[in-house]
Amino acid sequence: MKKPIKLIIIFLSFIVTFSNIQLNAKTIVFPFKVNASENRAYQWMGRGLSLYITLGLQQNSVETASDMESISLLKLLNIKFPYNVSKASILRAAKELEADRVIWGEITTSQGPEGKKIINYRSFIIDMKNFQQKYFPVLKGNIHDLFRIERELLRDIVRFIKGPDEGIVFPGIESDHRNYEMLIKGLLIEDTTKRISFLEELKAGSGGGSDFLNFELARAYFLQNNFRKIKELLNSIDNESYLAGEKHFMEGVLHYQDNEIDLSLKSFQKAVNCSYCSSRVNNNLGLIYGVKNNYKKALEILDRSLRLGRSIEAFINSINISFLLKDESRVEYYMKKGLRYYPENEELSDLLPYFIDRSDNRYILRNIFGKYTKLSSAKIDERKIYFKLINPFNRTELKYNLPIPEPEDKDNETDEFSAPEKKIKENPFDSEAHFELSKLYFGTGELISAGHYAISALFLEKSAKNYLNLLNIYRSQKRAVELSKLLKEAINNFPDNNELKNFSETEE
Repeated sequence: MKKPIKLIIIFLSFIVTFSNIQLNAKTIVFPFKVNASENRAYQWMGRGLSLYITLGLQQNSVETASDMESISLLKLLNIKFPYNVSKASILRAAKELEADRVIWGEITTSQGPEGKKIINYRSFIIDMKNFQQKYFPVLKGNIHDLFRIERELLRDIVRFIKGPDEGIVFPGIESDHRNYEMLIKGLLIEDTTKRISFLEELKAGSGGGSDFLNFELARAYFLQNNFRKIKELLNSIDNESYLAGEKHFMEGVLHYQDNEIDLSLKSFQKAVNCSYCSSRVNNNLGLIYGVKNNYKKALEILDRSLRLGRSIEAFINSINISFLLKDESRVEYYMKKGLRYYPENEELSDLLPYFIDRSDNRYILRNIFGKYTKLSSAKIDERKIYFKLINPFNRTELKYNLPIPEPEDKDNETDEFSAPEKKIKENPFDSEAHFELSKLYFGTGELISAGHYAISALFLEKSAKNYLNLLNIYRSQKRAVELSKLLKEAINNFPDNNELKNFSETEE
């Protein structure tokens, strides 16, 4: 009889981390490339354009990662912008976010009539799932045409994504050209103190500042933990503003850090309809219900967070709430799903040996996973439980070591086994790669290896496809007892699957 998980120590701690960025963001816009050889006066425009397009997509209900998230990810991956960024590095960053679409482009200049400079805006959108690329018409103008260019490009992108429009909403950040330029340049200042000083001057000169400027100032003050100033700035932002969701989100984080749990709950509830931050909001809501010991409600909301995005915080919170509910099957489910997206996360991988050792195929599984990852002992009796709050406003908390994949070199692939083996080395918890390798071994008649990788694929994901694959292998090996037992389990898990219901235990 399998021993239940014993929680000797339950230590509730509230850890504030930087979100690994909203992984399920449908669209991400990166700062447009501006070559170092171009006039320095134009180099701020790459960020100005991407910021406008990001805000515009969000206001037109296109799920889009925030401007600060895209900037933070580039910094995290040591990708320098806006100068000489390559398309390969941008696609690499988009893969880390598991974005469905990436929007990017380049700003160049050319000689116009009478020696005047013409600015050319080239842009494209890439479907990351189907690897299809769409170029938008090149837009041209001078430096004072930037708002017109931004509006035209936003209109083209929204129409492409959503179809013919009935009216496009444009961001409310347009001002006179000089103020907009100064705002973007202020956002590009690395030193927080200097950025605050610059933006405060800009605010004073504009008679109080826009909602956007006040929010960016609040974000900067967050890095200095000046909570009094943050609250003052947030109070100046209208609750009907397009930034209301972000405003309430930041308020929720502030209240949480002040241990004002009920106020934090109310703020996150106000932010829950924020279309581009709803995954993060739901993680934090679930966490608060966990703090209030309403575990079933917490797990329900965390599941919603994971449907909307795939943050590491939501996976770990779901695992820990499941521990508190003593639901081992849910712990295993979230662990395996989380490892698929975060294969290097120790909090997830430390759980793996426990569930491997509970399997009838533990020796095979330890052998398979031992090839690709270090397996610790299976002791989890003294597991500490941490709830993780997502705080995207404190960029000093970047803790994620995201691997930068090398460009694929298909010429070096000596045989058809190379591709799935490479996938497993990069991510030992990708069930599809285990399935592919199993099928290849089966095709060459190496049934033992085929069976081992079929077992590991099924361990990672109990899908009808993985059941059928292992059933076929057992049938070829004439392992009648194992086949009959596995078939009953498969049909029990997938009672409506016709292939499983009609599966013959003997080869025809």
